[in-house]
Amino acid sequence: MVVVGVIFARLNVDAMLPTFEEAIEEWRPDLIVREGSEFASAVAADLHGVRHVRVAVGFSLAEEAALALAMPALDERRPGLSARIAGSAYLTCFPESIDPPRFPVTRFRAPATETVPQSLPDWWPGDERPLVYVSFGSVAATFPPAAQVYESALDGVATLPVRGLLTTGGNDLQLPEVPANVHVEWWVDEADVLTHAFAAVGHGGAGTTLSALAARRMPLLVVPLFGNQPTNAVRVAAAGAGVVASFDGIRGGLELILENDRYREASRRISEEMRALPAIDGFLASVIDQPG
Repeated sequence: MVVVGVIFARLNVDAMLPTFEEAIEEWRPDLIVREGSEFASAVAADLHGVRHVRVAVGFSLAEEAALALAMPALDERRPGLSARIAGSAYLTCFPESIDPPRFPVTRFRAPATETVPQSLPDWWPGDERPLVYVSFGSVAATFPPAAQVYESALDGVATLPVRGLLTTGGNDLQLPEVPANVHVEWWVDEADVLTHAFAAVGHGGAGTTLSALAARRMPLLVVPLFGNQPTNAVRVAAAGAGVVASFDGIRGGLELILENDRYREASRRISEEMRALPAIDGFLASVIDQPG
């Protein structure tokens, strides 16, 4: 309620709205493309009568919940604005099997489905065991309670017959002793890594979740920490593409998805569903050409 209802829908709008209005006055756009938690552009578009569309950064359930939390601030500023945002076109890369529609949506193919595999550095010379990719995004390491998940992840991977690649999301993080089968990087090209990985461990952030689902046969172990991550974790598990674990359940969860092919098979089906979605090319032009 504080992050979405106060920071996103009030404070951020106050800070960003003048710049958006200046840009609209200067550029006179026919269409504004925005992500669902950034509301200043929607306010500016509504003020100037410019059509706007939403691009999802998560599942539609979380989008609906965020708009509900933002509604008081938005409608106080512009009566009926939240309803007009809810009625705007909504574009998403998430397939229907993992993101059942809460309202009309337009789905398109995620760019991550078209990643061409690139070779990885030889961080594990002579080791051909399955690769497990571990990432908790770029924010978790900055919150001390959430940052404890890194130590739990290292403990969970340490005694498994796998290679582990852990990224700190661009953060300088004090880690305990790193197991011999784990390599730590400050930052990696996630799409490249996922084309080689056998499984992924994350906190359910939309970016890594989407990229892992787009990779072929990539089961997920989700350790949700905050925000919309619990919702995302439940949707992954409900679709059969992975399991949800607590800090102390990482090893057991990994054993489950590594030894049970049904998670990989579900992940494969979702990946194929994503690859069958249409490309985004041409959609925005069609929106601009629509009357009203």
